[in-house]
Amino acid sequence: MMKKSFHMMNVGASSFLVIFTVLALVTFAVLSVSSANADQQLSDKVLDSTTAYYQAENQAEETLAQIDQALSQGAPPDDTTLPDLLPPGCIWDAGSRTIAFTKEMGDGQALAISLTLPPEGTTYQITRWQVIATNDWQPDNTLPVITLN
Repeated sequence: MMKKSFHMMNVGASSFLVIFTVLALVTFAVLSVSSANADQQLSDKVLDSTTAYYQAENQAEETLAQIDQALSQGAPPDDTTLPDLLPPGCIWDAGSRTIAFTKEMGDGQALAISLTLPPEGTTYQITRWQVIATNDWQPDNTLPVITLN
C-alpha cells in the first residue's frame, strides 16, 4: 500500500516572530500617539498659564507706574493723603507702611504684590511679588475605571 503524503505549509517560528513584531510595532505606535497627545495637552496648559502670568505682570507694572506717579507728586504724601492718591484696588496699611494689591491670573490664581514705603521719601521696596491661590485647593480623588453596565 502506498503512503499518501500530505503537503502542509510549515507555520513555524518565523510566522510567530512576524506576528509578534507587527503587534509590538502597533502597540508602540499607539503608545507614541497617546504620549504625544498628553504632551500637547500639557504644553497648552503651560502656554495658557504663562500667558496669564505675563498679562498679570504687565497689569502690575502699570499699577506700579501709577503708584510711582502718585508718590512723585511734590512732597512725600502722609498717611492720610496717600490712600486717595493710590490707584483703585490698592490697599494702604499705615501701621506697616505697606501698599498691597493683586492682579487676577484666572484659573484660581492671582499675582500678589506688596510695597513697603520708608518713613521719609517717595521710593518703595518691593517686598512681595508672588503667585497665590485664590481658591481652596480641591484634590481630584477620582480614578477613571471602566464600569461595565
